[in-house]
Amino acid sequence: RRKTLFRLLLRILCIMGLTASPLRAQENTSKNSSDKPVGAENSANEKELEPAAEEKKDVTRTLDELTQRVSELESQLEELRSKERPSKSDEEPPGQSETNAADEQLEAQDGEESEDTAERTRQRASLNYYDANARPIPIELMPEILAGFRFHGYLRSGAGVSSNGRAQEVFQAPGAETKYRLGNEQDTYGELAFANDWLETHNASDPDGPGFVTQVRIGFSTDQTKLYNPEDNIWILEAFAMLGNILPNNPGAKFWAGERFYRRHDIHIIDFFFQNTSSYGGGIEDFDIKIGKLSVAYLAASDASAEAPDGQFAQHNLDIRLSDIAIGANSTLMVWAFPSVVAGGTLIATGEQVDTDGGIAGGLIFQTNDLWGGYNKASFQAGMGTSASFTPNGAGSGGKGSYKFRFTDQLVVQPIKQISGQLAIVLSEQNFSPLLSTQEESRVRWASVGVRPIWHVNKFLRLQAEVGADFVKNDPGDINGILLKTTGAVGLAPRREFFSRPEVRLFATHAAWTEGFRGLVGGAPFLNDKAGTTFGVQMEAWW
Repeated sequence: RRKTLFRLLLRILCIMGLTASPLRAQENTSKNSSDKPVGAENSANEKELEPAAEEKKDVTRTLDELTQRVSELESQLEELRSKERPSKSDEEPPGQSETNAADEQLEAQDGEESEDTAERTRQRASLNYYDANARPIPIELMPEILAGFRFHGYLRSGAGVSSNGRAQEVFQAPGAETKYRLGNEQDTYGELAFANDWLETHNASDPDGPGFVTQVRIGFSTDQTKLYNPEDNIWILEAFAMLGNILPNNPGAKFWAGERFYRRHDIHIIDFFFQNTSSYGGGIEDFDIKIGKLSVAYLAASDASAEAPDGQFAQHNLDIRLSDIAIGANSTLMVWAFPSVVAGGTLIATGEQVDTDGGIAGGLIFQTNDLWGGYNKASFQAGMGTSASFTPNGAGSGGKGSYKFRFTDQLVVQPIKQISGQLAIVLSEQNFSPLLSTQEESRVRWASVGVRPIWHVNKFLRLQAEVGADFVKNDPGDINGILLKTTGAVGLAPRREFFSRPEVRLFATHAAWTEGFRGLVGGAPFLNDKAGTTFGVQMEAWW
């Protein structure tokens, strides 16, 4: 394209030169004629009547000379371009000589295409993907570059209205740690996780080779009020690295450090993570010791609201688990221990002296698979002292006298392709004895039972219901009551499975509660009532 453009410019210049010469001659003739006396007019007329053949010969001669000159210039231009091409001996940025040399061999000349794209991809992929010249990466290399990249996430959002025309409110029993969620969520919440295995592209010949993964997870939440909400929240939920499959005799073992969701267990229909020690830390997991897999992690958390002169109060924990213990053909057992300690000091806010305190928690999770097309998972946990909350929670975990017991059970079934569902049971008692004088003592007993059956009308359409009851006795305050919540929904999902997502649903929810919860459930729209109804639409997805 540059050569053609240059030719065109030369020819334009030539033509301009040819047309300019007669014009200048004519201009000079006119100028000279106007300067001559009247008596010289006859002499000028005689010159103008000279034969036209001489002028044609001059023009033809000039064109031949210019054409020859254009050919000479084109030859000189080609020589200059060949001299300007960089050689291998030219100075290049550090570490780029191999890349530039490969690019010279692999890039086709102007207007030509590569003869062997596959070979070019193989050679280029063996070099650095990035260089100081910031050249674009060929599109055919992207699958290889992104071979180790993973994108995960969760998302829910929608819109709803209370029966009095006000914004949608949720129904949750005071003192209960969660609520039955179908048709009972009024927020937009999401998590976006970006992970990359940095060794994936080098494992083409060894798929079982080492893996080195980094992952970042961003969370966001907003009330469903308006599009641009100044109260929107964004968090960094995960930022960790994990290296695995480097021990020849224990390939499943992994080493990690950073901030992460640590081996959580949940009950979906109430969005309840009954085991959740997620925090900052590091450790080793899935180390095979024959009877099961051992995982040990150091986890820490501090509390910005509890500060001593020499720094924030911090809780230090060890999470020790032995998982995948085989019980029969279809069942497994996980055993868990969670000791913790909070170092004492002087609380700046009140000047009180806080003693060093500690605690321990433990539990079991028993899971049976291949049960009516699903599974059953039961857990029991108990904790005391600074481990009574079952989580790394800084100085907010409680002190001496704190304890907690919890039992959960969930059953997910799909006996036939048209029917699926989940059953949830929670029994919990917690006594919180404050570690700091700025905290209040409390005792909460909570029992919950609920079910969500789904009828899969066809591959996409599903009709579902959810019924859940919460019983709470909350001290101090002597807040006792029962909340019954029911929801009916029509949904669309891609498969006939209970956990198939994404899903779009239209719902109607009704809740009723006893006198002890009056003014504590349903927000402003149902402040003086003992029942409430909401309607809305929602989507939910994970990937």
